[in-house]
Amino acid sequence: MLAGVLGENGVVLVAESEVYAFLDKLPAQRTTFTEIVVTGELNHTLHVTDMHLVFVQRICLDGSLCSVAVPAKDVKVGDLVYVHNSGLQSEMGVGMVLDTRLFYSVGAFAPATRTGTLLVDGVLASNYAMVGTDTCHETAHIAFAPLRSLTSVVGHLWEEEEGVHWYAALLQSLHNILSFAAVV
Repeated sequence: MLAGVLGENGVVLVAESEVYAFLDKLPAQRTTFTEIVVTGELNHTLHVTDMHLVFVQRICLDGSLCSVAVPAKDVKVGDLVYVHNSGLQSEMGVGMVLDTRLFYSVGAFAPATRTGTLLVDGVLASNYAMVGTDTCHETAHIAFAPLRSLTSVVGHLWEEEEGVHWYAALLQSLHNILSFAAVV
């Protein structure tokens, strides 16, 4: 599967990345999606679940541009996103978001790649989705490191036919317990 990886000087490159698991498989469930229309060298229309993380460029505290993963539902018209224009190992371009809309559709799948990123409809996205109010791409990628390591040694583990992957469900339960404990 094609993914984006950070190269030298903050450049994002297109690369192959192995799918090591599916974090969620919902073939028959009605789900909320976000459609994001992007212009660039090529036009792209991204369709992802509303809580799926998408990389946008934002202005950092020091005034420079930085990449931030935000839920698809929070991507705004005028945001800049990374887009794949052509060729493996090529630099990714940047496209401007022209329009967004929420819609419902049946079926959703969340492949997990070793890089933690993937190209969906030509736009760079994270493997991960927002859980609660504080999920960030980097934290989620670190949390999935044990599963990536394990699958690189023994292959695919206990793949569910449908639903949330057992490891993702475990992490979500731990998140809920720790969030509850912080409130009490």
